[in-house]
Amino acid sequence: MKISPFTSEFPPAALPAVTGSPLGNAQLDQHGAKTAHSNRAERAQQIAIGNAVHGFYLAKRYSEQLAQFHGWTNALSERAVTGIEAKLWRLAVVDVAMVNDTNKLSRSASLPSVLAAMKQTLDAAPDAALDADRSTLQDMRDSINADTVVPLMYVRHLRNKWAGHPSMDRDFDDWADADQTMSIPLIEEALAILVRAHQEAADLSARCSVLAPLFEVPAPTGEVVTQPDGTVLERFPMTVQWSNVTALADDMRFGARRDAEALFDQMASPPGYGGREDRDWSAGSEHARRRATIDDAAAQVMSKATTADS
Repeated sequence: MKISPFTSEFPPAALPAVTGSPLGNAQLDQHGAKTAHSNRAERAQQIAIGNAVHGFYLAKRYSEQLAQFHGWTNALSERAVTGIEAKLWRLAVVDVAMVNDTNKLSRSASLPSVLAAMKQTLDAAPDAALDADRSTLQDMRDSINADTVVPLMYVRHLRNKWAGHPSMDRDFDDWADADQTMSIPLIEEALAILVRAHQEAADLSARCSVLAPLFEVPAPTGEVVTQPDGTVLERFPMTVQWSNVTALADDMRFGARRDAEALFDQMASPPGYGGREDRDWSAGSEHARRRATIDDAAAQVMSKATTADS
């Protein structure tokens, strides 16, 4: 029996022209070796805060909101939205594990790579006065060792056997019940450990005389841009201070929760409700008043339906 091949929805003419080959490891290593410590730290921070913290709390709040949502009007909607929940958790596990990735390549953008670069710098300095800093740095590296710290070991286990790699290992390996369930508290604790380690590394780099100059963020260079209406603007790339890791993580946690709440608020709302500028959800706001009106109307409909059924 001949089986028809699966084909792309894009015609061949729509495929972009791709020539040449990506850079090889030798060339990439050369570029990676030239990367400043401050750039390496900022990239690691973006992974930790922008990806891991936001991804985890988006998935967590999405799951909480989904458990309370019962407004399905289409039989397929619940299946689709529940499927999105599973994919969000899969991405969250990958993102948290990515923060602590122990890729041996020197150009890795993970926290262990940043700490390795710090160790290399301190080891190259013969000053005995730096022994305390070396000891502190080793304590940090021990604190994120996925071979000994259970929450980090758990996240790595899930990433390798479920979220990030095609593996059959969970069919045979029931460690920590990871073959059947996913522990949200363990993942959250792993994330907290990694954010704290980021903050401690930032604090050490700021107070250590040898490290401080290497982690100093250079002043951003502006770019002059002419808008379509003729307005001339000077734009600067967004940079962050590594020392603000904890504060940024708290902000991102709040933002991710709000994103999930906004999604379900929109799902439960009739057409024309709210708008792009409607960002004030505080008690007593116009948004909250409209929400309460809609919820009251929905409750009345549900009450009448229940009475009729009885």
